[in-house]
Amino acid sequence: FLKKYNPEHVFSKLEDELRVNPYLRFNDSKMISVLKGRGLSVSTEFERWESLMSLG
Repeated sequence: FLKKYNPEHVFSKLEDELRVNPYLRFNDSKMISVLKGRGLSVSTEFERWESLMSLG
């Protein structure tokens, strides 16, 4: 394990990603509020995903 360990390699757990990565949180109520506040479509998961992608 120590021979393969690379301290420069960045990693995270899914739990961390779900908390901070907006692309994984498009169904979160706070994210939906942000999208609504910007006048974007939020009716379906697909619309929320497309709305989120349009912000980038």
